This record gives sequence, structure tokens and C-alpha cells, in this order.
Amino acid sequence: MRIGKSLNLSILCFEALDHRARKEIWTLRKEERRAQGRFHLRVPATVIVGDGSLPETLHLITTNLSSKGVFLKAERPLSAGSGVAVKLIIRIEKLRKFFQEDYVAVNLVGKVLRTEEQGMAVGFDNGYSLFPFGK
Repeated sequence: MRIGKSLNLSILCFEALDHRARKEIWTLRKEERRAQGRFHLRVPATVIVGDGSLPETLHLITTNLSSKGVFLKAERPLSAGSGVAVKLIIRIEKLRKFFQEDYVAVNLVGKVLRTEEQGMAVGFDNGYSLFPFGK
């Protein structure tokens, strides 16, 4: 399912947080200078690297996420500029008005913007798709 104006990735991430974490986000958001809010959210991420016949698949965890990108914890980060496809699995129990399922897979495409000792930052291209699943 493609998402229009009714729901975006930032809303999905915000809804996945508990009440205490939401309060912290609003406090941090007032101080945040970024165009898009960042959510400190740990969710499973499958990262597919390469467009050849033997793509590499990495199973990582996010440390923070926004509608523009994600930071992924990785022991061996990929090189800056590497193209990647990212699949995030987010619990959506608080989004029943949009979905009947318990989880949503968010599929994104982007590239590695920078690497650090702890992992790598991936910037997303425009657009993404959502696939609700599980009950």
C-alpha cells in the first residue's frame, strides 16, 4: 500500500512509542533543529545491499529514525554511498484506524550517508511502501 497525506513515516514511528517516550520526543522536538523529527526507536531492520545477482542481507537494529533517514547499529558499517533497501518492522497496535494487523513492514530505498564506529546513517529516497501483517 502506498501512503498518501493521511499517514507518514513520522506519525507511524510516533504512534509506536509509549506515553513516556512521546513526552520526551515533544520536549526534544522543541530543541531539535532538523526539518524532520527524530525518534529514538529500536526496531528490527533488514538491509539489502547490492543490485547484482548476489545481494547481501544484513539483519540490524535501528537506534533512531526519522522520515528522512535512519541510524543502524552495525559492527561492520557499509561504505558511504552504498545503495541499500531497508525493511523495518514496526508494531502498530495504536493505529487501528489505519490497519487491522499487529505489525507493518515499511520498505524504503536509500543510500549510506556516513559511517561511525557504532553503525551507519542511511538517507531515504522519496517514497516508501507499507505492508501490514500479523494478527
